[in-house]
Amino acid sequence: MKSCLPLAFLPSALGLVAPVVRQELVELFEPEDRDTIVQDEYHVLIRDVSELSDHWEKLGKDLSQDEACQDYQWFKNLNSYVCTITDSALLDEIRQDTDNVEVVAAGTITPWKTDRETAKKRSPNELTERWGKDVSQDGPWWIQQMTASEKLTDTPDQGLCPHMEDPLPGAGVKIYVLDTGINVDHELFYSGPNEQQPHRALHFLDFGPDDSSPFVRRKDADKPGNNRADFVMNDNDGHGTAVASMAASWQHGIGLRSTVVNVKVISNSVSIKHLGAGVEFRGSVINISAGGLKYHPALEGAIRAAISAGIPIFAAAENEEIDQADGTNIYPCALDSQSLIYRAGNRTLTRHSYDQVFCVSSTDREYNRAPESAYGRLINAFAPGEGVQAAIFSANTGTGEFAGTSFAAPHAAAMASLVLGYETFERLDTPDKVYTRLEANYLQNIVGRLPEGSDTPNNFITTGINHPDRQDGCPYAGLTSEECAAIDDEK
Repeated sequence: MKSCLPLAFLPSALGLVAPVVRQELVELFEPEDRDTIVQDEYHVLIRDVSELSDHWEKLGKDLSQDEACQDYQWFKNLNSYVCTITDSALLDEIRQDTDNVEVVAAGTITPWKTDRETAKKRSPNELTERWGKDVSQDGPWWIQQMTASEKLTDTPDQGLCPHMEDPLPGAGVKIYVLDTGINVDHELFYSGPNEQQPHRALHFLDFGPDDSSPFVRRKDADKPGNNRADFVMNDNDGHGTAVASMAASWQHGIGLRSTVVNVKVISNSVSIKHLGAGVEFRGSVINISAGGLKYHPALEGAIRAAISAGIPIFAAAENEEIDQADGTNIYPCALDSQSLIYRAGNRTLTRHSYDQVFCVSSTDREYNRAPESAYGRLINAFAPGEGVQAAIFSANTGTGEFAGTSFAAPHAAAMASLVLGYETFERLDTPDKVYTRLEANYLQNIVGRLPEGSDTPNNFITTGINHPDRQDGCPYAGLTSEECAAIDDEK
């Protein structure tokens, strides 16, 4: 009797096993340092070409309304959502949506690494007003250096510092300080006792000082050993207040008319999802002086979105005396780093991290790279940050002595506010254009203590008021006299 073997069984009858078709999954990013991972917290980054609704349709459910996706949050600027997922099957379902999901990344928290503050304090009666109606007023050594035409051989504690007068530097520009908070009531955020300008320090979105910050892990506030004061908008650490005052205080910064905005993203740690969510502003400058950050897709996505929106970002280099050539310890400075050799006036410059984040390292009073300050090709420029005086957070008067790259970066952010205040966001509508202005006003080859062979750009930030390339009628270099006349006619 003849029998017929069904075709379905033919492969096994021949001793063959049908291959198992595995569902393709999108990448699951997890940092190498697993101690930083937040258990069961995941960032789901949606592709730029997709809508969130496309993702819900693919899954067959809306996770924003699903208990399986706990603590759900949508971050528009990241084009991503974050939630706690304990069901591995659901996580796999999300990762199977290769049409709409770019990457799934584990949530992370980085321990907060602060710069150094000495015990030295100055009382209010030692504060000296450094500007007023005259074009030049006394200022501290670091302002003297950044307003000079060349390397200074002597920098007294106080010396003449010229500045742009009309408009005052940084007028109309906000510097968003992503940090530990700001004591916005400190007197240095007013414009001095004799030249009364408006108060120039604000909490983000009109939050009050005792309101919980939307950009820190508020649910950690009630954990044993944590201080609730670390999770409100006000500064309970001192780092953010000092950084902000380096950018825009009337005594210590070059952004004499800039407004600093407190975006508190750091409590006793740095949550990537909250730091990334804080990078969402328009018509502004962003300063990030957080140390110890590593690559994370959510943070990179936020920074890219800000850059695409025309927001220049200034970041402190790491406070470690190592060559940062490969960028492993200097994020977000290392974002998409590349070299571009180009001409600026009669000079040839090399720019790194070309269209992304502007990375700043620190110098001391002798123009030397400060001890434990990063070097390497990913540094864009240096600015004073060692032994500088800045506002303290614990009182509304007085200063302390600080050191670190955190206090160098805000000088560059303030310079950006200076050029934006003069030329406006309409003229300088991309970060690249802003960075180009800063580069035109470098003093070059004056920074000492750079290791040989490190390929570190030797650029020093200045305001350009005395720059050798500054044209008549212009407040800084990089513009022609005709361009400045046209700008002045519009004001």
